[in-house]
Amino acid sequence: LLQGAGALTAGGAGGAEEAGADDGAGSRAEQCAAELPAADEATCAAAFDAAKMSPEDAAPFMRGCVIDVCAAQDLRAALGAVAAAAEAASVEGQVHFATRPDWCFEVGGGRPLNGSRV
Repeated sequence: LLQGAGALTAGGAGGAEEAGADDGAGSRAEQCAAELPAADEATCAAAFDAAKMSPEDAAPFMRGCVIDVCAAQDLRAALGAVAAAAEAASVEGQVHFATRPDWCFEVGGGRPLNGSRV
């Protein structure tokens, strides 16, 4: 992963300033979500690139990263998105319970109903 926020582009988080530093954190995040500042997107893209993550692996995390960097007004917010993407990418595969019936358990007489005790 990244060694620190210094690995990010020096010009990032510029959109955070445009988002209105005087607003509360909630309204700033809402404005960031609506605008998705290009400077913050570049910061996130650089963070994913520095972590050697493909654009395909980074794509599901990009919007959240941009909003976090913009709202926090901190380049280090991109590190959280990179960490989440790296964790998601490190999964080796899905568990297919149908192929492992010994991993299955019965709930509510064979029907998964609300209120069934496990």
